[in-house]
Amino acid sequence: MRKIAARGLALAAAFLLTVPVFAGPVYTPAAGTPQRKAILDGLRAGNELKLRYLVDTLNVFDGKSGSVAYLIAAPAKGEIDGGTYILTRTGKGKAWKLVWADTGGGSNTCAAGAVHYRWAMGLFRRFGVAPEKMIPGITEQVKTFEATAKAEPDMMCTGDLGGGAEQ
Repeated sequence: MRKIAARGLALAAAFLLTVPVFAGPVYTPAAGTPQRKAILDGLRAGNELKLRYLVDTLNVFDGKSGSVAYLIAAPAKGEIDGGTYILTRTGKGKAWKLVWADTGGGSNTCAAGAVHYRWAMGLFRRFGVAPEKMIPGITEQVKTFEATAKAEPDMMCTGDLGGGAEQ
């Protein structure tokens, strides 16, 4: 019995060594802080309109290789569709870069959505944060996209996708 228990503990320890450690908190920079402004400047970069955004959700994680931010935001005056965005910053003092977006509505298939959101999950893991901490419900969303794609391959169920796996 002790041999079985010891073997079980050894297997559990080996398993734990292969699982990535997700440390550090996910946080939301306060309105008006330099970090929040820098993230929104990254979202505006390349957009000649230089829109003012209303932020619904902003989750940030600082990892060893840099920082990653997920936000849900819409232009204050409704100039364009709002959406969900992921930005990254590698190295101190570097600008935030938009790397992933889901904006607008209903223009991409569920299969494309599954690939797009699964890519986001991998990105979060590379930065050292659990995907569910950044986007609560993302795992279930991917499963729903995949199941719908199998049942109805032509169904459009997510918005305009940018960045991500398409980069």
